[in-house]
Amino acid sequence: MVKDRLPGGELVAGGPALYCARAAIALEASVDLVTHLPARFPPEAIEGVNLLGPVVETFPIFENIYDGHTRSQRMTGESLPLDARLAGYTGAGEALLLAPAFRELSGWPPGVVRVRAVSLQGVLRDRDGESHVRPRDDALPAAMAFAEPGTMAVFSDEDCSDPMGLALALAAAGMIVALTHGDRGASLFSGECRKDYDAIPTGGVVDPTGAGDCFTTALVLRYAETGDLEEAMTWGLAAGSIAVEREGLRAAATRDELRHRIAGRAA
Repeated sequence: MVKDRLPGGELVAGGPALYCARAAIALEASVDLVTHLPARFPPEAIEGVNLLGPVVETFPIFENIYDGHTRSQRMTGESLPLDARLAGYTGAGEALLLAPAFRELSGWPPGVVRVRAVSLQGVLRDRDGESHVRPRDDALPAAMAFAEPGTMAVFSDEDCSDPMGLALALAAAGMIVALTHGDRGASLFSGECRKDYDAIPTGGVVDPTGAGDCFTTALVLRYAETGDLEEAMTWGLAAGSIAVEREGLRAAATRDELRHRIAGRAA
């Protein structure tokens, strides 16, 4: 994701999918990225990524403004539907992670992949007449379009008005749900079970943008590798802890960095 600095905030062009792709590359994964890419993206932003999608002139741009731990957003530009493009994707990887920026997807594409996960942040976004981003009123039916048994969903407290109710509803529908709470950690819901996880301490917050995407990517990849939700959550929390210490696409952590952070927490 490319960011142009503005007084009091930043413009973010691209979408969470690119942050997830960079995080996956840092974790030594082979990555196919199905997206609409803005024409001004520098080559280094997608280095190592197999890009499957056209360069476009129309795309959403987010202005993120942070007041402490609270983020407000404005969105300009328009998102383009990705359902048809993803329906034609024939890749055969271990995991499929959907990470729309603003409602580009309405449900799962066809095909069989062992681990399927969706970052619901973009699914749950709406905006008012002045382009201020806010949670959509119909969060439950929008999220339930992705509620297939055995799939994963990740979102944060700030993504909807009733995050706990949404997490419980998705888990009751058979999804594995990770609900993040910023610097307060995360909760995992599976069936009727809920487990809360403390955050892994960070060395200081430099830029929180992309931390949720790094969390999601590490969680999904480690779960695909091991089938162990406990270990996957630990990797996700470590990835988020490191991400906030860095700016922009440098938020992505390597495997060695994650192991070191986890070992430091356990010491």
